[in-house]
Parts: sequence; C-alpha cells; structure tokens
Amino acid sequence: MRQMADNGRRHALIIGVSEYREKQRIKNLTGPANDAVALGQLLASSTPAYHVSLLVCGGDATAQDQPTFTAITASVDTVLRDAQESDAVLLYFAGHGHEAGDDTFLLPADARCASLTKTGLSLRQLKSELEDCRARNKVVVVDACFADARRASGD
Repeated sequence: MRQMADNGRRHALIIGVSEYREKQRIKNLTGPANDAVALGQLLASSTPAYHVSLLVCGGDATAQDQPTFTAITASVDTVLRDAQESDAVLLYFAGHGHEAGDDTFLLPADARCASLTKTGLSLRQLKSELEDCRARNKVVVVDACFADARRASGD
C-alpha cells in the first residue's frame, strides 16, 4: 500500500443527506447527516488535519451549504481541480443511491424521482473526474441505501 506524502495537503469533501425535498417519494434517512458531521470533525482534528468541506442536511446537523446537485458538483469540481500531486483527497457520501443500467447515482437533497439519472450524481462521471485529478492519493467512500430510491422511481 502506498503511503501518503507528508508534505501534501489533505482535502475532504463530506456529504450527508438525511432529508430529501421529495419527501413523499424519497424516504428521509436518520443517520447520514450525523455521520457526515462526526467524520468531518474527526478529520479536521486529525494530525495532520484535513481541510474539510461539509455539505449536510437533516439530523442534528447544521451547515451553511445544503447538499444539492449544484452545490455538490461545484464542491467536487473545486476540490479535484485545486488538488496538487502531493495532496490527498477524500470524498465521502452518505444518503440514497440509485442504480440505473450500468451506472450508479448518488442522490442529492434536491433529487427528483421522475429523473433520478439526471438529478443524481453519476459514479461513472465521478470516476472520470477523479482520474483527471492530479492528487496522487484519492479515496471515495459511499455509504448509500438503494432500496427506497429504486422503489420511489418505479424501478
């Protein structure tokens, strides 16, 4: 296993979606926002510390930025674009997921059931963006529930 360079910066984008705008069709979850906040606090207090960007809604969490499609994609773009070769990047998502065809989608707070593949975050696209990122060390952690999102979309 390759070790992280000690001279690089550490970036973490932590996303926790416990509440969805289409509450009647996408079930709210109890843990993601609280898990995201706890992980963010742990990483921010680690040595060396991560620079943590937190997008959460629901649970006991409060944040300035809601985990909408626009906010998440902008944050991912910023973190991946700004990372240097000696940096480490950690992307964490907790919430609902949806499988469609040969791709998997992570559902932001503003996902719409009628178009989950258009309002969700494509893991295939994220993989492509990670490949283009200069950071040598990249980790993606997905803690997603798939059952309710599939039922809500009629799949």
